[in-house]
Amino acid sequence: MLCELRCSIAVRTSTTSAAIKSLLELLNHHNKEEKNFIIKIGEKLFHSSQDVSAGIWAYGYTKRVSLVIKNDAMHHNFEEFSKAADAEMQLQNKKILSNERVITVLNSCNDPQRNANCLVFFSGMREVGEILEGASENAGRKRRQVTKEIEYHHKWLDGVVNYIFNDSTSQTVRKCFLKAAEAWQKETCITFTQGKADTGYLVVNDEGVYYSHVGRLGDEQPISLDRSTCTEEIGRAIHEIGHALGLYHTQSRYDRDSYLNVNLLKIKEPYRVEFGIIPENETDLYEAKYDYGSIMHYAAVIEDPAMIPNDKKYLRTMGSQMFSFTDLWLINEFYGCHEKCKQGPHLECDNGGFPHARKCNEECTCPSGYGGKQCKIRPEQCGDERNATDKWQYLDIDIKNSIGSEEYAKCYYWIRSPPGTVIEVKIAQMSEFSAEGCWKAGVEIKTNKDQTLTGYRFCSEDDEETEILRSHSHLVPIIAYNKKFFTFMAKLQYRFVDAAKQTGV
Repeated sequence: MLCELRCSIAVRTSTTSAAIKSLLELLNHHNKEEKNFIIKIGEKLFHSSQDVSAGIWAYGYTKRVSLVIKNDAMHHNFEEFSKAADAEMQLQNKKILSNERVITVLNSCNDPQRNANCLVFFSGMREVGEILEGASENAGRKRRQVTKEIEYHHKWLDGVVNYIFNDSTSQTVRKCFLKAAEAWQKETCITFTQGKADTGYLVVNDEGVYYSHVGRLGDEQPISLDRSTCTEEIGRAIHEIGHALGLYHTQSRYDRDSYLNVNLLKIKEPYRVEFGIIPENETDLYEAKYDYGSIMHYAAVIEDPAMIPNDKKYLRTMGSQMFSFTDLWLINEFYGCHEKCKQGPHLECDNGGFPHARKCNEECTCPSGYGGKQCKIRPEQCGDERNATDKWQYLDIDIKNSIGSEEYAKCYYWIRSPPGTVIEVKIAQMSEFSAEGCWKAGVEIKTNKDQTLTGYRFCSEDDEETEILRSHSHLVPIIAYNKKFFTFMAKLQYRFVDAAKQTGV
C-alpha cells in the first residue's frame, strides 16, 4: 500500500544558522512546556495536508521527543514552525501514530541535486510503486558510505552498540535483528550488547517496515524490521543495521555521477531527495571505490530503471542482499578495526584482502571469489578450477539450496588462462530467477579489473543476450549462489584470447 511506510531520516544540518542552533539546544534543555509543544507538532506532522519543503524530523511521542530542522531559511520560533508544519506536511499514515510507537516523518526538498543542506535520506526499503513515476502499486520491491563525526551522526563508542527490544516486538523480528547483528559482529570489531546505555542505544521495533537512523544519536534510537520478510530477506536487516553503524546509501556518494545516471523525472517528486548526493565534506570514503554490489545500494527496476550504471552490465548487481567486501572495509576502517590489527601480529593478505578484525594473525577478510588464510586460493565450498583454451568450453552450473532460505548456498569456480592472455566469458543459458539485485539466486562473474569490487551478477533468461565479458587478467572467479529450494542452473562459455588484441571491459 502506498504511503504505508515509516522511516528514520538522516538530516543534514547547517551549523551556521542561529535558528537551528537554538532548536538543537532545545533537544537537551527543553522544559516541560516546550516538550509538550513539540509533541503537539509531532501530531501535526501526521495530520497536515501539504508536502514539506524544509526537512523536519520529530520522534519520541511519549518517552522522548526531539526536533531537528535542517534548512537555513527555517523559521526562528516555534509558533512560525508550527504554522509551517500545518501548511507544508504531507498526509502520513495515521495508523502509526500511537503512544507505543516512535514517530518518524519525512519528505522532500525542492532540488536535492543543487541544495546540499536540503538532503533527507530515508533508509527504509520502499515499494517501487511508491517511488517511481508511473509504476504500478503491485510493482516489485526496490532496495550510505560512512558518515563523518558530525552532529547527530556519531560513531558508537568503542564500537559497542547497545540495544533493547520494544515489548511488542515479535520473536521473528528479534531473531532477525540478532542474526543481522551477528553478521556485522562476525566480520568487524563491532560488538552488540543488549541493554540501555547513557551514550545511546537502539530500540528494535516491529513496525511492518524497515527504517533506521544513520549513526548513533546519543539517546533512545529506533530501528524497525518487517517480520513478514526479514527471515528470508535477512539482507534487509543487515542493511538497516549498516545505517545505524554509520553507512549511507551508496548512490548518495559525492562521486555517484561518475558511475550512475539517475533520471529524477522517473521518480515521484516527494522521493527524489532519496537520490540526492551527500557533500564530500560530510562523508569519508576511506579510498573505497564505488561498488554496485554494496548491500547499501538501491536496486534498479529492470524494466524501466531510474538508475542506470555507466557500465550497464551492472544493472542486476545493484540491490544486493549480501555483504560486499567494500561494506566490510568501510566499517572496519571507520571503527579502527584495521588499526587494531596493525598494532599486533597480523597476516599479509593477497588480492586486496585485509586481516580479519577478530583474527588478525589467523585469517584475512577476502574479496568475493577468494579464500584461504591469505586470500590466495579458491574458497573451499563446492565448485572447481578450469583451464581455458583458445576454443569455447562450457561451464555447467547447477546449484540447489538444501540449507534453508535463511542462508545462501554457494559454489566457487576459477577459470585460468596462460600468462599474456585474457579470458572471455559469455552466457549461453540461464534459469529464470529474475529479481532486483539478483538476491534470490544467480551467478557473479568477476571479469572486472578491480577484484575487490563485486562482479557482474546475472539471474534471468534475458541475460543470455549480454555481450561477451572480457577479463583484465588470466584469472576469472565465478560465484554461483542460491537462497531458494529450487535449482538454479546456468550454462556459461569461456575461452582465452591474446591480451594484446583485447581492450577488456
